[in-house]
Amino acid sequence: TLVEVTPVTTPSNDNTPSYTFSSSKAGIINYSGACYSDSSTASAGSNTITFSPLGDGTYSNCAITVYDSEDYNVSVTLAIPTFTVDTTPPTLAEVTSVENPSNDNTPDYTFASTEAGTITYSGSCSSDDTFVMAGNNTFTLNSLSEGTYSNCAITVTDSAGNLSSYLSMSSFVVDTSAGGGTNSGSPPGT
Repeated sequence: TLVEVTPVTTPSNDNTPSYTFSSSKAGIINYSGACYSDSSTASAGSNTITFSPLGDGTYSNCAITVYDSEDYNVSVTLAIPTFTVDTTPPTLAEVTSVENPSNDNTPDYTFASTEAGTITYSGSCSSDDTFVMAGNNTFTLNSLSEGTYSNCAITVTDSAGNLSSYLSMSSFVVDTSAGGGTNSGSPPGT
C-alpha cells in the first residue's frame, strides 16, 4: 500500500525535485509518465525519491508502483499530484520612463515583465506597489525630493523563486519649483 507523505513543491525552480511516499512493504519502484529517478528500491515506511533532471513545464502524468521481489505483489498506482518546474527568471524591459525633468514628485514608471511576481526596489526610488503581472506594469514612485535620480532599479521574483536581472530606470530629474526655477524680478509697484 502506497501513501503520499510530501508532494513535490509547486511551482519550483528545482529541476530535480524530491517526492516522499510511504510503502507498507519493501520492494522495487516502477516509474511511469514523464518522471523517473535513480532510486529503484523502497523500504517499508517513508521513502524520499529525487527525480532525474526535468525540463521547465507542468508534470501531470507522473506515477509510481512498488512490487515486492519475493512474491511479486504489485501495489496500486500512486499518482503524483501535478507540479510545475520553472527555472527561468522573468525578463524586464523599460516601457515608459519617468518624465524628465518632472515637476511631479510621485511620478509614474512603466515596465514590462515576462512573468508575474513580486517587485523589489533598489537605489533612491521605492513604491508601495509590490506585485506585478505578466505584461506591462505601471507603478507610482513614493514621494521624491528635488534632485537627479540615476541609481533607481527594480528586480522581479516569480512564484518559483527565480530572480530577474536588475532593470535600471532611466535617469530623471525631479524639479517641483514653480516654472522650474525662481523669479528674480521685483514685484510690481516697488
